Amino acid sequence: SSGPLLAFIRASEGKSNKGPDSVVLCLFNISGRVLKSFPGWDIFNGRCEKSFTDIITGEKSKALLLSEGSVMITLEPWQFVWLRI
Repeated sequence: SSGPLLAFIRASEGKSNKGPDSVVLCLFNISGRVLKSFPGWDIFNGRCEKSFTDIITGEKSKALLLSEGSVMITLEPWQFVWLRI
């Protein structure tokens, strides 16, 4: 279930008219409990990756992308990730 979450998207300016060069999903669990899913986000535009690289730690974060654009990922208490998408 979703809960106390701060989330935003950062995108670098594209060098062409085709959109941004890089898109990063920033997730911050601002609670003392585990958060496991974030339904209803339509931000992946058909991407189907099952893991994303955290650009801060270099670690892979496993995520399940659902067909309607929802993402299911586990964030530990107070964890934050910046995922390249």
